[in-house]
Amino acid sequence: MAAIVASPAYAYTFGKIKVTDTTAGYDHNMDIYLVGGEWSKNNVQIHGDGRGFTLKSGGRLYFATEAMDSFEGQWQKYWKTELKGNHFSYDIDVS
Repeated sequence: MAAIVASPAYAYTFGKIKVTDTTAGYDHNMDIYLVGGEWSKNNVQIHGDGRGFTLKSGGRLYFATEAMDSFEGQWQKYWKTELKGNHFSYDIDVS
């Protein structure tokens, strides 16, 4: 009989950025954590002012309300925000 052993899905918290959430009708300043696979930890740089980040050489990011070291059973930590009537802006540098 063969046994299957599941290994945990490790997450890496790259740092946090400052976000202004206006979904409640007023400005709510909060910290949002950038989380991804630990294999891509050299691909993300948080800007010194804490207002943005740079993603290099691929990978993917998730937004979370607190730091995470595993993706297993952590769904409640993902940042959920209402986008209707709001905007999420970003710049792309393809140079």
